[in-house]
Amino acid sequence: MFVDQRWIDLVPGLFDGVHILREPEYNVAYWNLHSRSVEFSNGRLTVNGESCRFFHFSGFDPNDISTISKHQNRFTIDRVGSLAGLFEYYRDLLWSNGYRETRQWPYAFGCFSNGIAIPDVARAMYRALGQDCRRFGDPFSAEGPIASLRGSRKEWTASGSLGGSSPVCGTRSTLGDPISNALIRTSLVGIGRAFSRGFR
Repeated sequence: MFVDQRWIDLVPGLFDGVHILREPEYNVAYWNLHSRSVEFSNGRLTVNGESCRFFHFSGFDPNDISTISKHQNRFTIDRVGSLAGLFEYYRDLLWSNGYRETRQWPYAFGCFSNGIAIPDVARAMYRALGQDCRRFGDPFSAEGPIASLRGSRKEWTASGSLGGSSPVCGTRSTLGDPISNALIRTSLVGIGRAFSRGFR
């Protein structure tokens, strides 16, 4: 199972108004190149003579297009005929649209708004709250209700007995900081409620 793909296989049997696209012009990728005729000429990509609708560049690495995908070893750039031009074209598009710069960007949701990295345990406990998490408002805000639960912002980077550093955002984050403590306290309440409901 890869992420949600196997769940999607169940959709046609569970929901109305769903259509399965079986035309070979869709979802063209290295795993089905052997079963269709794919050509790239004069800037046009065709599949069995028809315009390609969707090409999947799964595993493509613009730094090394010789393998066309890091997930396979069946095809190389010198064994795909005119498609070599497609991969070269796609690589050039990536370069010209800031690939080198943007690939270095950190994960956008890895930190609170003040730059402190979010510990994995805080995420897990926040999820455990279910609908109760809404009372905290924006979970990434260092200025919201979570921050007001304990002390000043100066305490946010103070070491706790359960603390440890996290380099994700270049700042120290501990399980002793007020935001994490707030999540832990409220999460334990939520988990306790869930257990109590389960034993009724």
